[in-house]
Amino acid sequence: MEKRNGASPENWNLMAHMAVSFGDAVVADKLLIRIGDQWSEDIWQNSSDFESAKQWAKQIEPVIARKRPAEESAEANLRTPEGQRYNAAFAEKIHIWMQPCLDDAAGSDLGSFELLIKVGKEGTIEEITGGGNSPLMSCLGHKINDFRLSKQAVFNQADAASAALK
Repeated sequence: MEKRNGASPENWNLMAHMAVSFGDAVVADKLLIRIGDQWSEDIWQNSSDFESAKQWAKQIEPVIARKRPAEESAEANLRTPEGQRYNAAFAEKIHIWMQPCLDDAAGSDLGSFELLIKVGKEGTIEEITGGGNSPLMSCLGHKINDFRLSKQAVFNQADAASAALK
């Protein structure tokens, strides 16, 4: 569109507003930086809405940028036989940790969430990232983090290899 019609702050504002509306912080951040102080009152209504969108995108974009390589690594690992074995073994651990969380949340809307867990060569949890809107997220996240801090191996050393599991 820009090649056809030239650079247009109005179009940048429209696209940035759409990106914010759809929760795409990466696209929104790039466009909002490009917009600078050329925000459109017709689109944003007032400067506080525009500034709020800029703050949101600025805070969320780095989190998403760090999460993307972890997701790609997890997906690649899951396509290997070794990754599938690790995923199955890890699913057993997650089930054990999740059951008390499910019991505590009985009758609640469980929503959805995603956790990305990086398991290192020694079989210990190295990193946890994720997000979502589920009461299970906090409970399970604490249990996994406690396990991570204990430095226990998720897998025995004979089976352990660097893996990122989703």
